Amino acid sequence: MTTKLSRSAAVLLATTTLASLGSAQLPPRPGGPPMVPPGGGPLAPPLKIAPIAPGSAQRTPPRVVPGPPTLWTFAELKVEAVDPTRVRLAWQGREGATHYRVYRDDVFVTEIAAGAPLSFLDETRTPGQSASYFVEAMQQPSGPTRVAPVTPAPGGPGTLKNTVVPQFGPTMLERTQKKAGITPALEAPRDLSVTLTDAKKRIVRIAWSLPKWVTGVELLRDGAALVRTTSAAATFIDDAPPMAGTHVYAVRTLYTAGPAKTIFRSADSGSVSLRTSPFRMVAIGDSIMWGQGLADSAKFTSLTRDAIRSALNVEVELTSFAHSGAILRGNTGPLPAVGQRESLGFDQNALVTPGEVPNSFPTILHQLNVSGAGPSVKRAEVDLVLVDGCINDVGVMSILNPKSTPSAVRAMAQTKCAPMADVLNRIHVLYPGARIVVTGYYPIVSQLSDLTALPVLVASAVGAAALTTPLLGIPPDPVAAVAVIALAIGGTSTLRTKLSASSDAFYTASNAALTDAAANASTQAGIPSLVTFAPLPFEPKNAYAAPSSWLWLVPTGAVANDQDDVIAARSVSCHQAGILDRSVGKPVVPGAAAASDVDMLKCERASMGHPNRTGAQAYVTAIGKAIQPNMASWRERFATVRRAP
Repeated sequence: MTTKLSRSAAVLLATTTLASLGSAQLPPRPGGPPMVPPGGGPLAPPLKIAPIAPGSAQRTPPRVVPGPPTLWTFAELKVEAVDPTRVRLAWQGREGATHYRVYRDDVFVTEIAAGAPLSFLDETRTPGQSASYFVEAMQQPSGPTRVAPVTPAPGGPGTLKNTVVPQFGPTMLERTQKKAGITPALEAPRDLSVTLTDAKKRIVRIAWSLPKWVTGVELLRDGAALVRTTSAAATFIDDAPPMAGTHVYAVRTLYTAGPAKTIFRSADSGSVSLRTSPFRMVAIGDSIMWGQGLADSAKFTSLTRDAIRSALNVEVELTSFAHSGAILRGNTGPLPAVGQRESLGFDQNALVTPGEVPNSFPTILHQLNVSGAGPSVKRAEVDLVLVDGCINDVGVMSILNPKSTPSAVRAMAQTKCAPMADVLNRIHVLYPGARIVVTGYYPIVSQLSDLTALPVLVASAVGAAALTTPLLGIPPDPVAAVAVIALAIGGTSTLRTKLSASSDAFYTASNAALTDAAANASTQAGIPSLVTFAPLPFEPKNAYAAPSSWLWLVPTGAVANDQDDVIAARSVSCHQAGILDRSVGKPVVPGAAAASDVDMLKCERASMGHPNRTGAQAYVTAIGKAIQPNMASWRERFATVRRAP
């Protein structure tokens, strides 16, 4: 028989059925009580069904599909790192447990009552540390205690003592799986860069990007902890190292934890080296290296400094010890020790003269071995040495004397320029990190030199006494003397031919000797191209009084543009009392004759035959070609921005 339910009865039946479904328990585990979700509550809240309004159509309730049962059990301990120094443990309750014991690396840590939150925060860890954990579910039974038998006590006859002990000890019900907990390691800062932001003040900016878990950063310079910042957002630090030179920078992250504010450090980042000192140049040599007649800004040493500064975008410091009239060495004995003077047989302290006043002292070796070895030069940081020498050892008087022969000039150049090898070896000893450039000379006179200018040049360079002594009846005027000699040897044209041949002989022989000295020094040091010879690309049209001369004329004032840049200042120096007694290439010795008018003339006209502004630029070009192979390594060494690999 079919029974029709009233509408209200149907609603009541549906509500009752769903409510009983919502309170159903999970199937029981084998051998144990039924499993319930955490907290013992229902799997899901009861469904609420709105009443059906009278007169509306009844719809079938949606089918409820229960989800998968919760699989997390007591045995499955959950372990997770919270941060670099803390690990959190969590577990499900175990039926019947009254408390739980926590173990780390098999060592008991703590005990937690069953009524407390079932978790434990281990705050004793260090970054990157691993430990294994497990939890034991323990049951402490309740119930009566029993009294131990009465036994005689040590206190004497008739004294009794009752011992009360628990009826049962705690029982371990179940142990979780062992789980590893690994705290995250601290990472070093990334993208480290070092920038020289102010070369003169040596301000260095060290920048980085931050990883996770950072409360500060520590900066290291040359391996020592330098600056510590507690800002977790800091991404750069500015440093001003007190000493110039090459410095190595690195950074590491800091992490502060715990009530004691313990500081943990990451490993160091990749290191970056940065040169904070300027590019250092040293110049030693004679009047050509000194820049006779040129303003400081127009000397080829200064122009080379400026060119390197522009090419490398770095400060360049030039120290010049060059002096007009300097010879290579004062004797041929053994080289003195570093810092020691040559034994020259006279008071070397009394021989100091202004750089424009020709003087054989300080010798080029003295410039290097004494002045260049002093505290004013940071020898380990010298990057480039420019050096020349040996024209004064041969003697301009010998080259331009009409009575000299090319073969004699060639022989003197080969002999007198050879000691440059000793100077180059000593340069490498004093400045082991420097590249060395030896600059060459040029033929003073060529077949394109102006004939009318040659007698003045010869008379000024050689002097009337040297020209007229073997001849009788020669007028005392030097120019006239040269004219008479020129006439005696066949005329001014013949004079030009002789001077041109002697000039070429010195040019080729000195270049060959200096090239050999450079090669020998490189070989002896075991460093290919340690020393480079820079020949001057000199053509006949560039000679003295030639159409495109690179040399100063004799500054007589009789010809346009024959005055050099510093003639006025040099003239004042030449007229200082006693200055010529220790100049013009002849050291003061007892019984020496006082300076003559010819000496004064040579001093005032000392710029003649030296490179003018155009000639100085030609030297810059030659030096630039010689140092070009070093530019790449110098750019790397002096890069103002460096990044960690």
